[in-house]
Amino acid sequence: MKVMPVRNILRVAGLVLSVLAVIFCGPQPVGASVSQEDPDLATPVYDGISLFDYYSATLDQVVARQPDEVRTALADIPFANMPDAISDTTGHLSDYILNIAASLVQNDADLAALNTLLTRSQLAAAADLKAFTLRNIGTAESVLNQMQNAVTAIGSEFQVAAAPADSALRAAYDGVIARITKIRDQFTGTRRQLESIEAAKPLTVTGLTLDVIPLSAYVGDTITVSGMLESGGQPLSGREVTLLFNGSPALTAVTDFSGGYRAALTVPYIYSSPLNVQTAYYPSGRDVGVYLAAASPAVPLTVLFYAADLSLRLPEATYPGRDVAVAGTFDYDTSPVPASRTLEVYLDNIQSIITTAGEEFSFNITLTGIIPGNHTITVASPASGRYAPAHASAVLSVTQLVPVLDLQISSVSFIPGNLRVTGTLSSVAGPLQNAAVSLTLGKTRSLPPAILRELSGRLSRSATDWSCWVRRLSLFR
Repeated sequence: MKVMPVRNILRVAGLVLSVLAVIFCGPQPVGASVSQEDPDLATPVYDGISLFDYYSATLDQVVARQPDEVRTALADIPFANMPDAISDTTGHLSDYILNIAASLVQNDADLAALNTLLTRSQLAAAADLKAFTLRNIGTAESVLNQMQNAVTAIGSEFQVAAAPADSALRAAYDGVIARITKIRDQFTGTRRQLESIEAAKPLTVTGLTLDVIPLSAYVGDTITVSGMLESGGQPLSGREVTLLFNGSPALTAVTDFSGGYRAALTVPYIYSSPLNVQTAYYPSGRDVGVYLAAASPAVPLTVLFYAADLSLRLPEATYPGRDVAVAGTFDYDTSPVPASRTLEVYLDNIQSIITTAGEEFSFNITLTGIIPGNHTITVASPASGRYAPAHASAVLSVTQLVPVLDLQISSVSFIPGNLRVTGTLSSVAGPLQNAAVSLTLGKTRSLPPAILRELSGRLSRSATDWSCWVRRLSLFR
């Protein structure tokens, strides 16, 4: 606390006047201490939504069989701004993702090689490759379990369990878990294919075609998929065909008497493009041990949606107990601008408020119980129909105000008699509200309450909820 020079200091022989100024700003937590932390050196805070979204995008590359892109993306993780408590976990998670990306590519190659061996009646080699691939799938499923455990641990660090079920933080976390589940489904499908193969005799090759109309569509729109399932030029009727989005089952259709199938497929609310549409035939029932599985060529679907860039504006500095103004803008470029969107506001990954806003917005957050330092404000707008999710984060610097105590003491006083003490208590943010000022005379004697009330009255125009500051000013001869 800065104490200004006292004007007209009273010089009275043997008199020692002490002024004790205490600023009370509302109750503080039991055992709390006043932080004097330099905001530039404060412990950093983190944006869990961005981290989970990054992992979701990386897992989409895994599903798309893009191991090189996956490796490039994960190379940036060690340099990401994240808590030390999860640095080891994120390192392990990167290893798991790389392992799974390689396993999916290898499984595809093994299945193709297995089909070749069977068509050539190389049954012993086919049996060995089948057993080898099944073991690899078991290993991959174990790695997937470790991957999900790592994501769960990261979710605990960001307090996902405490977030509302419909919050952006929970949605980002659930997105990662959903992608892990889809990858697990792909390994399950491969296992089904292998288990349907009886390597004791050659199997009949099947073929599957696919047409997609249209080749571009908005999320939530309907596309039509159709094709033919045949073997040796003959249609296979009454067979179930599985329709896949990016390798994950979406629905099934049954072939008609001509081996044809047709189905209406809703474009999922996945705000990335393109998505691979594919169909697969897995022998079942009477077909097991007779026919080989088949997959159509993948057809890329251009997925359309409305995206927006979200930017935030925060004050350069703010203070504990005060409101902070958060302003922002959605930039939709050429996309139509919605009347309003839901906004979820997080302070250090803890949801603070939920509100609605238009293209431009501004609202206040009260910084109750916050300590000085750097904190993160995150504003997230969940996906809604054709509008993709958007979020942005910004660092908020919270500093503690330095109060200034300016005292005026009468130049002449007589003993016995009255000593007039007046003054002001202020800061760069203005006068302090509800401040209490205590005065003592000498080491033990308190000044009369009238003087305390008078001085406090002069200092009653200031803010609440500030940390306590104590300073003793002695006036002596």
